[in-house]
Amino acid sequence: MYKSRWKGIKITIKVLNWNGSYNEGAKKYFTSKVCTLGLTQHINLVRLLGYCIQGLDHMLVYEYMSNKSLNKWLSHDKILNWNKRVSIIIGFAQGLAYLHHKCNPTIIHLDIKSGNILLDKDYTPKLVDFGLAKIFKGIDENVVCAFLFFSLINCVHTHYIYTNID
Repeated sequence: MYKSRWKGIKITIKVLNWNGSYNEGAKKYFTSKVCTLGLTQHINLVRLLGYCIQGLDHMLVYEYMSNKSLNKWLSHDKILNWNKRVSIIIGFAQGLAYLHHKCNPTIIHLDIKSGNILLDKDYTPKLVDFGLAKIFKGIDENVVCAFLFFSLINCVHTHYIYTNID
């Protein structure tokens, strides 16, 4: 990730590195990421300002988040007061609710972690990194809920395994 300026505003540039493995799958991944981000507009989702493809170089241009990721604030001695914590939790929930219930087509993020929750200058949370997102078109909400349920069980199970190794 790189910080830059464009037309007087701060931006973040994410360069996707294919490590010599650029193929049709990588092309679909990038296209999916751009299309998914282009479909979404909500105060609690990071805005995609643009993208660039030049040969094997692929870049995404996002709005800049001055307070970095929530992970930075949770994994260090930085203290967030309770009002900020509650505000972050509510904003995060509103962003997810938008993706799951208001967005058409429905988008399931699938990579929720503190590193994918960015905070702007006012600590407004913004979800980012839709690379693993699944788009559900015209599917019954019960199917989406079942998908989320089993994804959550897998996530909790995996976390439990990795945190309880002797």
